[in-house]
Amino acid sequence: MQANMTRLAIGCVALALVCACDRTTGGTASDAGSSTTATTEPSAATESSPTPSTETPGEMHSLPPYGVVETTRHPVTAGETTCAPDSAPTGTVEARGAAPGAPIVTVAVPEGFARGAPAQGPGQDDVALNLTGPDGMTGTVTIAPTTLDAAAAFQKYADDRTADYEISSVSVLPGELCDYSGQELMGTLADEPGHGIDYADRVVHVWTGDGDFLIALRLEGPNGTAGLDAAKSVLLADFGIRMP
Repeated sequence: MQANMTRLAIGCVALALVCACDRTTGGTASDAGSSTTATTEPSAATESSPTPSTETPGEMHSLPPYGVVETTRHPVTAGETTCAPDSAPTGTVEARGAAPGAPIVTVAVPEGFARGAPAQGPGQDDVALNLTGPDGMTGTVTIAPTTLDAAAAFQKYADDRTADYEISSVSVLPGELCDYSGQELMGTLADEPGHGIDYADRVVHVWTGDGDFLIALRLEGPNGTAGLDAAKSVLLADFGIRMP
């Protein structure tokens, strides 16, 4: 894809949106709270000529610290439930990671989704659950050990999520859960305009007696999938966490 994108920075209160491109122009900024919003769009003929940027797409996805909370660690016991939703959803399924000491996650399954085939191949050990849904939608739960703190782990996750695409956007909302740090990430991934996927993820940084883990609930579907929002409200809802 030819590099011909612009970047506009504006202020917002509750949501941050950052988009990757390989050319940028200066924008305008306003102070509307502690967060900022950045978007990128193809430059119009009336806009100033873009100048090359040395940033890579991943480096341009600089996330705000939404959902990063201070936690007080304490000893946990085997089998202890450290997080339970206020109202237990119906139609739940357990996701178990392969790493030693990985927490057990109980998530709600959206209507029309079913457990998919286990993930296989290199780099798939962290995939704890695969779901297949209607209209090409898929859901995935990964439980991966991490040595990073919450903010750094979320940043790395967002960078990895968008790294393989020419066009990408990331909207960020707080997603903390039971005193664990968490974020919700939503956006679009594509290699050319109009041909890509919409995604919605929730990542939670969980400490255990055997180290830290990053739990990621991932939902995606073709651009414009009508049922994505409904599925997101179920799969990305508060979920249960239990020590192994």
